[in-house]
Amino acid sequence: GDVADGNPGTLYGSVSFAAGKVNRAFSIDASGSGIGLGNPSNLQLQNFTLETWIRRYSTTKATWTFADNGDIVCYANGGYGLGLMDDGRLFLSKVGVSGAFSTATITDTNGFHHVAVTKSGSTVMIYIDGVGQSVGPYDPGFVFTGTLAIGARGGDYGNSFRGAIDEPT
Repeated sequence: GDVADGNPGTLYGSVSFAAGKVNRAFSIDASGSGIGLGNPSNLQLQNFTLETWIRRYSTTKATWTFADNGDIVCYANGGYGLGLMDDGRLFLSKVGVSGAFSTATITDTNGFHHVAVTKSGSTVMIYIDGVGQSVGPYDPGFVFTGTLAIGARGGDYGNSFRGAIDEPT
């Protein structure tokens, strides 16, 4: 099916479908798993809004690996990434370089939470279930030399998200 603004996705690793917030969600079921979107020019942005519904499968781990975060929508190194730390904080990152983090958290496994990040110049807001938080000035200059993925880091499908992702846009 088409995901992320009409760009076709390819499933990698162990991805299944689970009950979602709206119809079915992508269930990221193992390390090295995600949905590859290639490197579409319409997503190579410096200013954007990313939003999706997520459900954690663990209250203490956001990924299937030893890493301390799981990637929700994420480019390869140098691009942008939206992810979740093990402790439940959301972040926007320049992958492999730096990040801006929320203090609000998602730590339960009870159901789906709406998450979003908006970036306009150096102004970054992170939203959890409609409640926004400014995370300070952040404008690292993203580069798009690799691919974009849902549920993992683009390129190598590292830091696969331990949970379900629905309606990414």
